[in-house]
Amino acid sequence: MRLLAFAVTTSIYTLVCADATECFECPVMLALYDSLPRCVQTCLDTVSESVLGDSNLSRHILVADDLYAACQPLALSALEANYTACYKTSCAARDCKLAPAFTQTIAKVCKNVLSSDEISIDAEPSGSNAGAWSPYYNNTLSDFDWINIREGIKTVVFTALLGPALVRLAWHDTATCNIYNKSGGPHATMMLQDPSDPANRGLQRAIDALEPIYAAYEGKISRADLWSYAGAVAVRLMGGPTTYWRPGRNDLTNIAQARLLSPDNDIPNAADDWQKMKTKFSWMGLNATDIGALILGGHGIGRCHTEYSGYHGPWTGQENTFSNFYITLRNASASTYNESLPDIHSWQRNSYSPVNGAQMLDLPSDLAVVVALTVGPAVDSIFRSFFDKAAFFSYWQDVFGRLLQVCLDDNKLGGLVSTEPSDPFGWI
Repeated sequence: MRLLAFAVTTSIYTLVCADATECFECPVMLALYDSLPRCVQTCLDTVSESVLGDSNLSRHILVADDLYAACQPLALSALEANYTACYKTSCAARDCKLAPAFTQTIAKVCKNVLSSDEISIDAEPSGSNAGAWSPYYNNTLSDFDWINIREGIKTVVFTALLGPALVRLAWHDTATCNIYNKSGGPHATMMLQDPSDPANRGLQRAIDALEPIYAAYEGKISRADLWSYAGAVAVRLMGGPTTYWRPGRNDLTNIAQARLLSPDNDIPNAADDWQKMKTKFSWMGLNATDIGALILGGHGIGRCHTEYSGYHGPWTGQENTFSNFYITLRNASASTYNESLPDIHSWQRNSYSPVNGAQMLDLPSDLAVVVALTVGPAVDSIFRSFFDKAAFFSYWQDVFGRLLQVCLDDNKLGGLVSTEPSDPFGWI
């Protein structure tokens, strides 16, 4: 997601960019906030806290995907109703006259935000080239289809700002794999599970964002393939390496087919210690260095949301930029946790992003990885080479491709498909 901080200096806003994605509506909202009477501002601060999450209007911080979430119909109506009730009961009559300007403006802003999020799927021109496909499908996708799908994914990444969520969706769908008992794996089983399951909470928004693309190509692509492909393309769109990717994942229609049994199919979680992580990743055929690359690469994008995981805040502040930045920020030689904060907040670091000043976090599992691979006799020289961006990208390209294919029969996969958004073809 996109964190934009506006510092006020003699009434001029200075935009501090975390990455290339722009929030064009943010200056309008913050400038209007500043023009409101203090009583009305207080009402906005109070009622928008739950809707705008990481944003802080009084500090001139507005997170673009918080604005997108606030523009959803139910959230917007709740915000407007609570805001109106607050200023009518708490503010003087003269202040109340100015207050409706904010609701009128946010309605116009939300119309722009939501209309720019529409995904347009074009019809396939005649004579398009089809490629090698998987026996799981009756039909095949042409080069034009793959290009079109990538354009739809680009909209989800750049407009809805869900690139990190797409990577997490692809990861979580495949991470139930257990190669030893041949259960789990990437088969879109989240469609058959409780969306409030703590392991996958928050991923429904990514699933919903991809549904228009799936609807346009239903029968030609499975949800499992679309989720996996979207994760691979999202990494590239956010500045990461391409991924060697092949289609052929079938969707399961009955949860019993997946044979998901705890603990043998439990996915890694934020509270896991090093031993638990090694065990869970070994079920997918992955080793210690693979764990380090996937955890710190995957956690270099996006942020935690209290309502989804209980944790809160960004890892780096470069939330829509894939890089080795998180690895370079880590320093295992000294504790950086804020131990004065109680319970769930103790993972917040006493350090702030050099990009945008956001207070950063480490999950317990992140620190466990760094300590295990950089401290003591088991130092992993390959992991330490990830401080070099080129070395990290090369390793990620290989390990992420392997992750997305765990528990799949290689003989049932199709040919290679490009994950490079600018390529004028689909099949490689």
